[in-house]
This record gives sequence, structure tokens and C-alpha cells, in this order.
Amino acid sequence: MRRFIDILASIAVLLLFGLPCAVIWGAVSLLFGRNFLTCRKIFGKDCSEVKVCWFGMRNTFFSSLPLFFSLLKGDITLVGTSFYFCDEYSQGQLPKEITSLKPGIFNLWYVKKHTKIHHAEKTDIDLLQLSGRGLKKDLAIIIKYIPASLYKSDETSIKDTVTLLDVTFNNCTMNEALGFIQNGVENSNKGMYFFINPDCLNKTFTDKYYFDILRSADYVFPDGVGINIGSKMTGQTLKQNVNGTDMFPLLCSMCQQRGYSMYFLGAKPGIAARMVSILREEYTSLKIAGYRDGYFQKDGETESVIEAVNKTGAQVLLVAFGVPVQEKWIYENRSRLSPPVVMGVGGLFDFYSGNIRRAPGWLRDLGGEWIYRLIQEPGRMWRRYILGNPVFLHRVRKWKKQLDKG
Repeated sequence: MRRFIDILASIAVLLLFGLPCAVIWGAVSLLFGRNFLTCRKIFGKDCSEVKVCWFGMRNTFFSSLPLFFSLLKGDITLVGTSFYFCDEYSQGQLPKEITSLKPGIFNLWYVKKHTKIHHAEKTDIDLLQLSGRGLKKDLAIIIKYIPASLYKSDETSIKDTVTLLDVTFNNCTMNEALGFIQNGVENSNKGMYFFINPDCLNKTFTDKYYFDILRSADYVFPDGVGINIGSKMTGQTLKQNVNGTDMFPLLCSMCQQRGYSMYFLGAKPGIAARMVSILREEYTSLKIAGYRDGYFQKDGETESVIEAVNKTGAQVLLVAFGVPVQEKWIYENRSRLSPPVVMGVGGLFDFYSGNIRRAPGWLRDLGGEWIYRLIQEPGRMWRRYILGNPVFLHRVRKWKKQLDKG
């Protein structure tokens, strides 16, 4: 059945798009001295070497049309594992589950790589795709290619920082972000760790104090598809979406493995307690130094809260007061807080206590988690997303024009 679909798809695409594009691009290549084809060898089924080619143009869709000739030949499949180039990988690096199947034009790695939400190795994403494989899942991957292609950006010039609307943040992978945290704990370096999304950057236009705090923070991580889009609009390439919700289980695992103690401060009464109860079941060896809700008088009770946190000897403090209250509180009290790592995490406790559900995985793959949040709480979120997202994109476009003018 799969082979039959592959043949039909390859014939249809080659007749409708491939041959006309080959004629036009062939003429352009001859007239302007461009490369007609770019070819590389990849590992096929059972680690056989397979030659695949692309038209030498920038457009992702049209440049990929020669791959459908390889599909027609049977060297690759329509939906399969990702491409592993022979000059970048060795056979021993690839699990047997991957090499036992043909690589595909459409694959989950491409989707997660360009929507910037992958936090695992390429082989792990392929293995994830192979679990529960079926035609329905294959169709879902093909559909996800549309937004993933829109999010795709230039991978040749990636810098360690990205600047949007005059706020500079760390351009890092999730593993690199965890490395920063580990380094902070191990070396007892007191640091402030924040996350930014489009709503955060919108707030900086009406709150200069918050703007200055972000600019003085030790680490600021990009959170959300909007930051990815804004980066692309300004010619910058984001490595990954390093959001706090995806980071949290990885952070807990790292703290458990290395023996770091954690303190959870914030959210409504009962939320932190419920989350801690869940964490103790899932991370049985995790050192939880303490927790308390965020409903206290910031002016009159802060001193007692700081004293309580410091007495526990916690090394990682997560503060969930919401933006920008948590950033301001951390900034004003950073010198008196003993934990080396102090991080503002917004509504994180609500997610991991079960108070608020996260969007399903397929919607997160499409970069649409914000849609799910809007559906959950339309009365609270409509200003942030319906009004805020277009305002953010307009501000980024205007900011980029000002930069270009010098």
C-alpha cells in the first residue's frame, strides 16, 4: 500500500511540477551560470548508500522536486525517517530501527527542527516517529510540513544571541540552557534566569523598569513560536524554542541526578503543594527544599519569605508570580536570595499541578499552543493573543526598518 501511494505521489508531482520546473530552472541555470542540481549521498534502507538531488535554488518546495524521482525509483519513501548524510554520519551511529526502513521526503525531524520545538537528538525524534507508525500519522506529518516550511530560516549564520525590540536574549538549545543552570549551581554564581515571549516584549513598551531588568538579566531564553517568527523577520535564526514548560521536566531530572535542591515559590494557594505531590511520585529522589504560594504581601512579607527560602539551602528557586511581577521581585531581592539559580517561570506551576492542561502534541508541533490557551481562557487571553500578536509583529517590522535605515 505504501509503495503504491509513493508511486502515485511521485508521478503526480513530477508531471505537475517537476518537469515544468526542470525546464525553467534548466534555462535559468544555463543563462546565469547556476547549479542545476545539488546531489549528496544518504544512508538508505539497511545502510545502503543512496544518491539524492535537489534543484540548486532557494525555494524549499521547488528545490525538493527531484527527490520525487528518487521516490519513484524506490530509493526513498514519501514519509519515513530523516536523511542521514554519509559524510556526516557513520553506520554505527544509526539505530537498527532507523536503518531498517527507507528515509522519507517528509519526516518528523524536519517539522520539529524548523518549528524549533525539538529538544532531543535527531535519532530520538526518528524513533519517536516510528512508534505507532501508520497512514494517519504519516498524513499528519505531511500536513505539519506547511507551517514548518514557513518557520524555516537560514541555518548558515547562527549567533549566540538574538536581539528583538532592543532586548538581547540567549540563542541556545535546551541542553545549552540546562548547562548554564548547571554551571550556575556548581560555581555558586548568583544569576537571574528569565523567559520572554511576544507578550513580554509588548510589555516592555509600557514598562521601562521591566525593559531594563530584561536587559540586565544574566540569562534570557526565547519562549514561543512568536519569538521564532520575529527572529526570522529580522534575518536572525533561532536555535530552539527554550520554553519553561518543556524545560521543567528536564530540569527536574538534572537536579535529581546531580542532587540539586529545588524550592517552588508562587501560584495560587494549593497549586504548588499539588505540583510537589506529583513531582515526588515522578522524581522519587528529587530534593525538594520547600514550597509556598505567591499570595503574600510583597511589601511587608518579602523578608520572611526570603529568610524561609534561604534557610532551606535550596540551590534552584523557581518563582511563579507572573510577568513582570516575578522579574521585578527577583531583581529587587536577588542579592539577598541565597540560591545560585533564581528563575521566573510564570504559569508553570499551573501546568504541572494539572490546574491547566497543555495543548496536545500535534498542535504544539504546528506552533499553535497559543491557540489552545486562547480556547481555554478566552476572557483572559484574548488581549494577549488576538491583539498582542499582531501588535508584536508590527513592532518587529517597524523596528527592523529603523535598523535598516541606520
